[in-house]
Amino acid sequence: MYNDVVSLHHYYLQLRQNLVSTPRHPAENITQPIAFAYQAELSDWRPCQETPIWAQHLNLGPALTRAHQALATLSQQDARLAFIRAVMPNYNMHLHAMTLRTKDGKDAPVWIGVTPKGIEVYQ
Repeated sequence: MYNDVVSLHHYYLQLRQNLVSTPRHPAENITQPIAFAYQAELSDWRPCQETPIWAQHLNLGPALTRAHQALATLSQQDARLAFIRAVMPNYNMHLHAMTLRTKDGKDAPVWIGVTPKGIEVYQ
């Protein structure tokens, strides 16, 4: 894995963006990775903490709170690495938002994902 702290952080940010912006999996499948991201960025759970801007649209509710609370004492660096390991198999790609014109002339949003194994299309 990466030894350079700055490169690791940028890779984490890219994977986090891929996770929250790509409709690939149901919300319950991303609860644990998002909890790792919360721990990496916010440290241990506090009752008064606010939801980060990047996660406000996810609406994961109490399940996320419980998952984040369970990570108490995990260091921020270890949480970042756990997030990367959890997310990398499914979200290690460069995403491009595109618009596809359908047969009836309407525009449909499409994501094109370029991965080490090829290209994936998400509608």
